[in-house]
Parts: sequence; structure tokens; C-alpha cells
Amino acid sequence: MDSQPALPVYPPVPGDQRRGRTRRAFARGTAALAAAGGAGVLAACGAQAQPGASSTTGASSATTAGQPVTLDLWHSWGTVGGGGLAMLDQIEEYKRRFPNVTVVNTADANKQKFITALASDTAPDLFKLQGEEMIEFAEQGALLALDDFIKRDRWDMKQYFDFVVAHTSHKGKVFSITHHPDVRAFFWSKKAFQENGLTADRPPANWGDVEQHAQRLTKREGAEVVRYGFIPAWTSNSWLLQYWQANGAKILSDDGKKPAFNVPQAIDATTWAMRVTDVVNGGWAAVDQWSKAINVAPNTSFALERAATLLFGNWLLFPVSQQNPTLPFGVQAFPGGPGAQGKSFVFGGSTMVGLTKASKKAADAWEYLKFVGSKDGQYLVQKRTTDVAGHREAASNPEIVNNNLGRKEVLPLFEKANASSYVTSPAAPAIHAVLTDVQNRLLRRELTPRDAVTEAAQRTQQELDTYWARQGG
Repeated sequence: MDSQPALPVYPPVPGDQRRGRTRRAFARGTAALAAAGGAGVLAACGAQAQPGASSTTGASSATTAGQPVTLDLWHSWGTVGGGGLAMLDQIEEYKRRFPNVTVVNTADANKQKFITALASDTAPDLFKLQGEEMIEFAEQGALLALDDFIKRDRWDMKQYFDFVVAHTSHKGKVFSITHHPDVRAFFWSKKAFQENGLTADRPPANWGDVEQHAQRLTKREGAEVVRYGFIPAWTSNSWLLQYWQANGAKILSDDGKKPAFNVPQAIDATTWAMRVTDVVNGGWAAVDQWSKAINVAPNTSFALERAATLLFGNWLLFPVSQQNPTLPFGVQAFPGGPGAQGKSFVFGGSTMVGLTKASKKAADAWEYLKFVGSKDGQYLVQKRTTDVAGHREAASNPEIVNNNLGRKEVLPLFEKANASSYVTSPAAPAIHAVLTDVQNRLLRRELTPRDAVTEAAQRTQQELDTYWARQGG
């Protein structure tokens, strides 16, 4: 990896202060979660997390002692595809290794269900988290820091990609173990390049190239668009968030309490994205009408050769493998804009599993987490899915690499992830809602780029102030 992800730099929490949270503090935390998640009842419940006798690293593990133990694992992936299959495979293999352990697989547990369980003291032992959710729940004291376990068992965190370690940590402590990460990068169709006189193995080196290529690669038959060269808003996460970072703008201050993106670099990035949308593509309304008319979505547009280039997540290659496996393509880090000349960006995201502080079986839950994060457990993440393991060695397994289209090309980017695909703040849900609203109004031409950045910064500050006020500062 070129450098650590551009995440807020927080001071480490001395000791494990959050284990001693008072009932009032936890109630305040669940109230904040309720406000973010829409379940106002939590503020009244204010249940206290109870670590239980087995939550210390010195406690014995019933798992390794061969004693019967039952663990509750919650996630929202179901049982018939994707991550749900990986969960099933991991549970089955763990049961084979430890017949005395039963892992109860609750496959329909979303964030709101977890918040409600926290308030009623019925939280599971283990819960699947997105990166921004991990920060949110760690800040509220709902997750158990794993550092003591990691130190005791000499668990090597270097076995994971650098950005994975950053995403599973908060304020200097590790709060989860990777299930699988993902990256967003620049994909291009070598076929479209060749058809338009461009060198297939020479992708854009800067934003000027991206814009010029977008114009050249757009294919029309009469007045009808057959293929767009590049659609800035067709990304797998907030496009403003990604273009701002790619032009050298920070998202939040180092303490995470102020927006840092109300700067010329963000305005320039927004202006560039809208210029490509309006001048090259004829405006968002035209793109939207076209995509609906031919029933094409961003994640399938590349496979169907309706988009020649995209800034998108690594899962873009799954529909290619299913619908157009002979399509020649390339993938690289997204080039930096004028505000980040000579740099390139890979935007990392992460899915992980955390150990709830309310668990009374923390020592046993940690044993399961170690398996999930082990080379064997991470192999199972990929066995029946197109996901990429967060474990370096497992991700490089020849069987996996050779049997997944584009894996050889994508895998090096996991070592280069240097920016985040999400806002790294416990107030992320509210901030993402602000960005989504601003983006939509930009596309409808209700805001200028400058006004969009200014408004987004003002509203983000309001959301941050509201969040931290709920925490008592």
C-alpha cells in the first residue's frame, strides 16, 4: 500500500475506558443511535451493556475446553447468495472443528434490529458491520475492543491489507475483524478504446484525459446514444465524496468534528463532474431518461458495453463474468485531479464482524472471530462468492485468483487503497444523507457547484454538532 487511508487521526483511548461506561452514558449513546436510525424508543430504553464474566481476556474459553457453547451471529445477508453463503460455509467448517460450539445464524438482522436489541439487552454475541457502522457503534460503546485479545494471542494484524486494519479500528483500538473489504477504481473497456483509435493499454493519466476520452468514447447512432464514455455520477458510493478526495480535499478535520471540504479543490472537483455530465453527456436528465429507456443500471452498464469507462467497485466484474466474459478490460487507480497532480486514488470499503460488549461469551466469540479472520476462514469468504478476502494470503489463493474473472488485475489495488469510500465518522448516516440530497439537487441543476459545496459543509457541521452534543461534547 502506498500510504495509510486518509482517515481522521484520533488520539488513542487510554486503557479500556469504555468498559466502565455508566448507565447514563450508554443511554445517551443508544439515544444517539436511535436518532440516526429512526427508532426513538431507544432513547427511553437506555439499556446498559453488560460485559459478563467471560468478557476479559483472562477468562477461559469453553470452545477450546470442549465445553458446550452457543454463539449468536447476526447479519442481513440471508442464506441463498453472496455473503450469506460465506457465513454458512464458515459456520459449517467451525462446527466441524469445534463440535461443541453451536453458532446460531440469524440472517435477517439489519442495523435497526441491532439497535433495538442493544436497548433491550438482547444483543447478539457477534454482528456484521459496514465500516461506517463500526465507527458509530464503537463510539457508542456497543462493541468490545479486541486489543487485549489480539495482544494475548499474538494475533498478527499485518496478515490483513493495511486499509482493512484501518477500517476495523477506531481511536487507536481494534473493534472488529474483517469479513471482506472492497475497492473502487477506474475500469475501462479495451475494446471501446481500440474501436476509437485509443491505445488499449494506455488509460487516462489525469482528469483532462478522462474528459476527452469520455467525449471520444461516447457512441451515437443518429440522435440515439448507444454508449456513454464516462458518467461521473455512476459510482458505487457518493460521487462527491470520491471526487473531492481525488482532487486533494480532506473530508473532515483531524478530530472529526468539522467538515474540511469547503475548499477550492472540492468546488473544482464538483465543477468538473458537472461539466462532464452537462457538456459531454448532455445533462443528467438525458442520461437518466436513456438508462431507463434501455433498462440499464450502473453495475451492468460496463458488461453490456453501454459505458466505456467507470469509477466503480470491484464487484463490477461479476456481471462481466456472467454476461460478457470475453470483454477485454483494464483497471487502475483513479487519477488525481488538478489539486492532486501525480497522485492516484483507490477508495476502500469494508465489511466486518464485531463482538458486542453485551456478550457474556466474549472469550468464545473471540475464538470464532479468529477463525473468520484466519487464512482458512477468509478462503471461505471467497469459496462461493466473488468477494475478495481481507487476508492477504487468502486473497492470493491461486484457486480463487484463477477462477474469478479479473481477480489478477484487481487484487494489486487492495494494496494501494488510500482513501475511504465512506465518511469516517460516527455521524456518517446523517452526513451521507446530506451528500445524497446535495448530489441529487446538483444533477437537477438546482445548485451551482460552489453553492453545493458550501451548503454541504454547513449542513455537515450541523449534523456533527448535533451528534457530539448528544454525546455531551
